Amino acid sequence: MALIGIVSGKGGVGKTTLVANLASSLTGLGYDVTVVDANLTTPHLGLQLGLSLAPITLHDVLKGKEDVFKAVYYHPF
Repeated sequence: MALIGIVSGKGGVGKTTLVANLASSLTGLGYDVTVVDANLTTPHLGLQLGLSLAPITLHDVLKGKEDVFKAVYYHPF
């Protein structure tokens, strides 16, 4: 198992787009991929993957409002 972190302190540099494309490419190569959108203020990875609005986010889990398994969404790349 490998862990790849895509981080930047600046917004608008393409982190979300890179993660969505990397996940899609790795899945196309036969890898099982899990992505975590840890952007607590503007989590838009779901939008890139076709989920219009994630009702439960990592922020909800970290605040103790929701169970982590309710914040997991399946996407068939």
